[in-house]
Amino acid sequence: MNRIIGILMMILFFSCGETQQQAGKTKEKPTQVDQTSLKSSLDQLEAELISNKTTKVDKEKANDLINKSIQYVDAFPKDEMSPEYLFRAGEVSVGIGSYNQALEIWDRVRAEYSDHKKASIALFLQGFTSENQMKNKEKAKTYYNDFLVKYPKHEYADQIVQLLKNIDVSPEDLIKSFKQKK
Repeated sequence: MNRIIGILMMILFFSCGETQQQAGKTKEKPTQVDQTSLKSSLDQLEAELISNKTTKVDKEKANDLINKSIQYVDAFPKDEMSPEYLFRAGEVSVGIGSYNQALEIWDRVRAEYSDHKKASIALFLQGFTSENQMKNKEKAKTYYNDFLVKYPKHEYADQIVQLLKNIDVSPEDLIKSFKQKK
């Protein structure tokens, strides 16, 4: 019994200390982010993830890359690499199975960098991820239709029209239709 009370007291002590520290942090100036070291860290993490020869993704490094990418964009939103880092963070999110996070990140690419070449691809990937990984055809249709409205002359437009035509067709029926066309 004394042991349980001791543990509860320690938890209470540390949680109170943490609250006081957090309160103190809000009064401090935010720390400056060194752009060069952050960029170097992102490049290193990306290289490590790419060079990983195992089939298992290092989720800790992947999450670190995602968080640092977002940190970079928050600190340097006008930098030419910001939309690229943000876009890649979405791809890495898909790679670790964080599909909702990927959709949110790609939304941010589209909202904050709507004129960047990655904005259209981000919208396409939102549809593709919704359809194939999340199995949410209705959400995918919304993204695909938005893509066709915003980018009707994009090189992916014809393929997206085909995706929309076949999105509700079962794989078995697709195979049958291909066989009939031969």
